[in-house]
Amino acid sequence: NVKLVHFIGKDIVYFHLLFWPAMLKTFDINNLEEVFVHGFLTIEGKKMSKSKGNFILADNALKFANPDYYRYYFCSKLNTDISDIDFSVDDFIQKINSDLVGKFINIGSRTQNFLVKLNNSEIASGNNKKSESFKLNYQEIIDLVDKKEYSKALKNIMAIADKTNAYVSNQEPWKKAKNGEEDKCIEICSEALNVFKDLTILLQPFIPSITEKIFELLNKETLNYDDLNKDNLNKIQKFQPFITRLEKNDFDGILD
Repeated sequence: NVKLVHFIGKDIVYFHLLFWPAMLKTFDINNLEEVFVHGFLTIEGKKMSKSKGNFILADNALKFANPDYYRYYFCSKLNTDISDIDFSVDDFIQKINSDLVGKFINIGSRTQNFLVKLNNSEIASGNNKKSESFKLNYQEIIDLVDKKEYSKALKNIMAIADKTNAYVSNQEPWKKAKNGEEDKCIEICSEALNVFKDLTILLQPFIPSITEKIFELLNKETLNYDDLNKDNLNKIQKFQPFITRLEKNDFDGILD
């Protein structure tokens, strides 16, 4: 009961769509159901070349950034055409800082500890209206992932993160806490954190190590699509920043 899907570069389409399926059929082995073809990877807009030295080995790249950052960045550029994908250090830094740090993680970092401090580390039940409002958006994202439209899926996820951060900014839970409206602060942060949980589920295929850490902070084992829109958070842990902004000097020597 395995669905066999190949992800290949555009230079080996001939073999994978003609000879390889024929060989599998000949030996009565489960054949391919889908083949996802992507373009070449370029570095700073140029074709990689050993003679020019403009290439990055995968094990060396891991010395400069979290592997989930690379997963997210490349997936944010993958779609169903075969255009080449460019890795630019400046674009990589901007993408990670903007999306993962500035949008996604920011939801948890600005709300979770209010609940720790004001509500005994508990999510207030019944505050799932924001999550429910995104129900159709979640399904669209799941459909896009199934269709291998990864860049569109991630764009839609970050659009929800933007809306959730705007909700928190407009509601100003910090002012509610300061002015003695603690119940309102707890409600706002619970609403936002339920969406944060949903986005963590949706991002799980793209940044598995980061989402695993978030589930630990939410005192949940790995969740799946069936847990979307559910009011199923209870006790949480204090939010600890575990991913930080990237800086240009972090990548000195990556192309050497």
